Amino acid sequence: MRYLLIILSVCLTAQAFARKPKSLSPEEEAKLVFKQFKECSAHKEKSDLVKCVKDSVSSNIDVRMVEKMSFWLSTVSIKNNLQKCPEEKLFLFPKASAKEYKSVKCFDFKQSTQNKTGIIYFLEDSGYIKIDGIQFF
Repeated sequence: MRYLLIILSVCLTAQAFARKPKSLSPEEEAKLVFKQFKECSAHKEKSDLVKCVKDSVSSNIDVRMVEKMSFWLSTVSIKNNLQKCPEEKLFLFPKASAKEYKSVKCFDFKQSTQNKTGIIYFLEDSGYIKIDGIQFF
């Protein structure tokens, strides 16, 4: 039994290391997470979409918010990759200056016929960069 537990522990540890991208900066890891988040919109089944979004967000995000983010993602078209936010816009969002965030970036999206800009927050959660919030201006 003890031998089985040791093997299981080694396998789980190896699996955890295999999932974490090696030698990526927080900025690069945030770009990767954002790309995966955008690709979630390809899921047509609600349960698949919600699961995909849940995998991209931090553990701070509750189930209800994951469902809201999933619905929002299914109604928009994200037009570009992450970009640096203009300082005058960040000033309007006090949350953007919080120290716990590894990265705060902006992105453009289209919702129905309107072009909009979003701000997205990334933090480290269990050793991984994850989305911790999205706001719009």
